[in-house]
Amino acid sequence: MKRQCGKNISNRVIMGIISIFLWVVVLTMFLIAALDKMELISVIKPTVAAILLVTIIWLLYNMSKARRFEKRFNDAMANFMIKRDVKSYFAELDALEIMNNDRPIGSMYAKEYFDYQRIFALKNSGRKDEAYILLEKTLNEAKSDRAVLLLKAEKEYWD
Repeated sequence: MKRQCGKNISNRVIMGIISIFLWVVVLTMFLIAALDKMELISVIKPTVAAILLVTIIWLLYNMSKARRFEKRFNDAMANFMIKRDVKSYFAELDALEIMNNDRPIGSMYAKEYFDYQRIFALKNSGRKDEAYILLEKTLNEAKSDRAVLLLKAEKEYWD
């Protein structure tokens, strides 16, 4: 099965989490009702509470990781826009790429997104030849529709 990229994945993940949570709630209600009749209810309540607590902690942890990633990326972009230091910006992009662990960003694959950021940095720092070579390479390797569209538009309006 081909791995899809973009909003479909995030929507599917969110809907999957919601559906699992709802199934857990419904099945827990039935289990509590059944165990109440067998007088085993005192065992299930702490177990359900522990499962819900672990799930909530996992969701909060992943949300905090996403916020850290976003903040670090925004800081790196702001520093580049102020200082125009391509070397440090690329080092930060490499670290962010490792931190992201190849998860999609928006509707693009991570590699495509970070390569587009590198093209932007090279072009805006006056290294247009290197940027164009990277643009060609990234366009040939692009898999997501959004990246192909974005890179073709960039190539079409290259100045």
